[in-house]
Amino acid sequence: MSGMFKGSTELPGKLTVEGGEACIGFEGKEDEPVWKHPLEEFAFDEVLVVPEGREAVFFRHGKAYDIFSRGEYTLKKAYLPKLDKSLFFSSGKDSTFSAELYFVNIADKTVLEWEVPETDSDMEAVPALPVRGRLIFRIKDSGLFLERIRKAKSGIKPEELAAEGSRRIRDFIRSVIRTYGRNALREIYAEETGEGCRADLCLKDLSGELTKKLAPVFHDFGIKAEELAVTETAFSEVGDSSCEKAEE
Repeated sequence: MSGMFKGSTELPGKLTVEGGEACIGFEGKEDEPVWKHPLEEFAFDEVLVVPEGREAVFFRHGKAYDIFSRGEYTLKKAYLPKLDKSLFFSSGKDSTFSAELYFVNIADKTVLEWEVPETDSDMEAVPALPVRGRLIFRIKDSGLFLERIRKAKSGIKPEELAAEGSRRIRDFIRSVIRTYGRNALREIYAEETGEGCRADLCLKDLSGELTKKLAPVFHDFGIKAEELAVTETAFSEVGDSSCEKAEE
């Protein structure tokens, strides 16, 4: 984004491009997965500038509409076909439209620690609990990701994304792993081998099996897991990913 903007103008939510023209652009922190633009009313013929590594998503009533990749755009009805179909823009009459605008980071990876805690009902079905680990992910489908984090029962509100989006997104993904990871672990430990119980699965093998189980879940949430590693279980020492003990 370097060199794209001169800096903020006196207009809230607007930046200046070279030549002094006010535009709609990204003003969040570089490491934020999602940044909500403060404006929710936009005028046609305004300039939208999307920096490299991000997508701009117009969002309305829980649904992602038109998505813009890196570049500079003049907002015209022809560039907003999905919003046009939803709002029925009147040719030559509408000068503004209402929507939320999010800038989604599709390039950088997000790292978080997660845990599937132990509960009384899981003690026999998943003997390895609590299970802890690390996830490295990036957002692959910006529109789907926004829809899922907003529509879920524990979804993130617009004001939360604006105020503390990075933390809330990490908490949301942790809750996804707690919910779906618990079910996946039940399936893994229910699968019988020639030796019977699979309680002695090493961290490396458990990481691999959990990755396979959760890959479709992550896909449905619009994210890609670059790495999902189990770092600790009730049977292991922290950081001991070796399978040597299990193989002895």
